[in-house]
Amino acid sequence: MVEIRAADIDRFLSRPDPSVRLVLICGNDSGLVSERAAAFAARVAGPGADPLSQVRLDSSDLSADPQRLADEAYEIPLFGGTRCISVHASGNWSLAPVEAMLAAPPTDAYVVISAGDLRKTAPLRKLFTAAKNAAAIVCYADDARALDRIIDQEAETAGLRIGNDARAALKELIGGDRLASRSEIAKLCLYATGNGEITVDDVRAVVGDAS
Repeated sequence: MVEIRAADIDRFLSRPDPSVRLVLICGNDSGLVSERAAAFAARVAGPGADPLSQVRLDSSDLSADPQRLADEAYEIPLFGGTRCISVHASGNWSLAPVEAMLAAPPTDAYVVISAGDLRKTAPLRKLFTAAKNAAAIVCYADDARALDRIIDQEAETAGLRIGNDARAALKELIGGDRLASRSEIAKLCLYATGNGEITVDDVRAVVGDAS
């Protein structure tokens, strides 16, 4: 499968494709990579999933025990359902366990690999974009539209409104990292709780420069 287009990413993550069992999520926004990887893992496992259905590894685990990925991915869930094996890739490590998994993908599990900013020529990224049964998602820093969506989500959850001036001031201070941005917005909403609306003064009082 080719690299997922930006416009299709949310739909792909919210509706896991049973024919695509291996997903690479990478990019220069580490917070967005983490958020999307966690959201996808929770989605495939389903609500009320057995905690054992979520397995977290890093590349050092696979370097020490190359068979570990296959052992986890091919294990039949004791109580049914779908497992999700999340791998955080960093440093130099052998891709052999991933190549073997692409050749014979699991049927009762998904494998999600998160990584930093990878060039198109990076071996791991090339491996996923070339495979028919895998997908690659690249995460870039949020643009103005994405920031508006996050602000609206957090404000609506807190039962708050936000004026145009406050929104503009807030957007100047966030956007460099998804998790940092969401944390600053959540902090702002907590500060403004009970006021009904987030003001410019609120933004200036509590939001740090996370841009």
